[in-house]
Amino acid sequence: MPEIIPAPYLFIPDDITQPIRQVSLQHNGPTFANDLSELIRLNNTSFGSVGEECLWCEGQIRMDKDEEPFPPLHEYITYIAVKDDDGIMTRPHNKRAAELLRLPVTHGPVLVAKMVMMRKPETYGETVLRYEELTEVELRSKAFSKKRREWEVALGRNGVMLLDWMRSMGRDVEVIHAS
Repeated sequence: MPEIIPAPYLFIPDDITQPIRQVSLQHNGPTFANDLSELIRLNNTSFGSVGEECLWCEGQIRMDKDEEPFPPLHEYITYIAVKDDDGIMTRPHNKRAAELLRLPVTHGPVLVAKMVMMRKPETYGETVLRYEELTEVELRSKAFSKKRREWEVALGRNGVMLLDWMRSMGRDVEVIHAS
């Protein structure tokens, strides 16, 4: 059974009358998935799904810069946002989360975490070692803003590489730009 790890998350409600606050969960705990669902208000609904979006990952940034990926057992930082993947259809726009996370299309309540990860020696799989406390001040910082810009550039490059690879495999791929 996986180790249960204390998991502090920053909770950003979509209701501006509610404060942004810290919540304490237990990663790998018996109620972890239910606790996430309850906080982003997916319990008792027939529509919606819990989704994780990577906001910045030190290991992926290294690979994007053509640097060697981290060796196995090396620790690195990852930021994630947990939200309703289908929220755009059913939830109000979360202006605070959109601003803090630099994610313009953000709907419904959002949980954000900063985790210390490690690549497993035998695979490219990752494991969570621990969570670090994340604050609203850190999300508003120039350092985090720089990380988000860096991540967007990396995602753009990786997306082009993925499209090129898919085309090389004989797939007919069309890119549709949203306006």
